[in-house]
Amino acid sequence: MYKIGVILPTFERKELLLRAIHSLFRQTYLEWEVYIVDDGSSVDIESYLKSKNIFLDKRVHYMKLDNNEGVNVARNTALAQINKNNSINFISLLDDDDYFLDDYFEHAIQIIKKQNIQWLVTKCVDERGHDITTVSKYGTMDYLDYLSGKLMQNDATMLIEKKVLRDIWFTDEVKNGYEWILFLHLSVKTKMYVYDLSSKVVSYLDTGLSKSKKTRNSNKKVLQKRVFKECGYNYYNFLSKKYENKKMIKSIYYKVLSLV
Repeated sequence: MYKIGVILPTFERKELLLRAIHSLFRQTYLEWEVYIVDDGSSVDIESYLKSKNIFLDKRVHYMKLDNNEGVNVARNTALAQINKNNSINFISLLDDDDYFLDDYFEHAIQIIKKQNIQWLVTKCVDERGHDITTVSKYGTMDYLDYLSGKLMQNDATMLIEKKVLRDIWFTDEVKNGYEWILFLHLSVKTKMYVYDLSSKVVSYLDTGLSKSKKTRNSNKKVLQKRVFKECGYNYYNFLSKKYENKKMIKSIYYKVLSLV
């Protein structure tokens, strides 16, 4: 039996959170649990969810942080609880302004069983059903090819086997975002398997999951270089690969100017 643990951070947006939770209730695959972490909201989200009878479903877990720590701390709080739950063997991420399509879990588990994979990546769509994730190659893929934008671009839905996430956490040096750091560490252990399946609706609201999006590390390049080194990758080789087309255009541009 495969059970999915869903990490669901939230901040202030109780109505959108309710929509995200209901997308879990509508799943045709029933073996899941969700860990909601309220990142210090000023509104009483717990009472709101109680009024909607959300906690009658024992698969729903709720925690609240005393202060607004940022989405990465909230996610790590949920991840720590999931790691203690021995019945959960896969982990998925959901933000409070997004929601899963009804048959996502069912199709995802079928793919995992058939392909025997540890890291499934599927597509996000917008409210109209149009693809947000653009993919030029499906199947097994190195995460660096995704991070560089070579074979896939924009947000995607991740479903990861819990045992390969052991000792890997979201960075607390950046308050909002930088999920790629966790995925880069994960890429040392296993490769992605990208499948042509629409799985999650993404809204892209202006307000984020934290009060501030400021990084706790003022020099992001230092952080990026250090993480690549920790994972055994060369940061500058990655940058040259990522921007090689721009460099080529720039080189041609200068050659043309020298002839004028």
